[in-house]
Amino acid sequence: MTYQQVKDVLQRISRCQQRLRLGLAPPSRWICDQRTELIYRTLEKEEHDLESAVTRFQLEDQGGVLNVWLQFAGDEEIETTLDSIIFQPGMSADEVVALKHEFDDALTCFLKQLAGAANTPRVEELFLRLAEYVDTRSASQAWRIREFQAGDKISR
Repeated sequence: MTYQQVKDVLQRISRCQQRLRLGLAPPSRWICDQRTELIYRTLEKEEHDLESAVTRFQLEDQGGVLNVWLQFAGDEEIETTLDSIIFQPGMSADEVVALKHEFDDALTCFLKQLAGAANTPRVEELFLRLAEYVDTRSASQAWRIREFQAGDKISR
């Protein structure tokens, strides 16, 4: 295991978020229906919001948490998951959301690993709060999709 500062770990997370966000911005010719386009836009915005939140925390770090060293549990799983997520032409909204949830699950697991490996309560709290944020956002997305599907079925 290697040691890294919290700021370096957060930068790696931001890069992963950015990669996913770019994947969620496909060319318009890929979109097969309005529902799928709405899902892509919504998920892309939420990824941008999380990336912005991480950046904002880095800028506002008043407790010096960013400079804390921690024994780094590698992020191979999240990288492998991210590499396996490929948004393709003609994907349905459900397929897009399933891939996005796969990434969220890997990110949450990674953040919880980091929290468990943290040697200070402030660092543990940071990673647990980020994991909770990702979990909450992911659950909210799932409910929104279900509501959208229910409304779509009713309108037919």
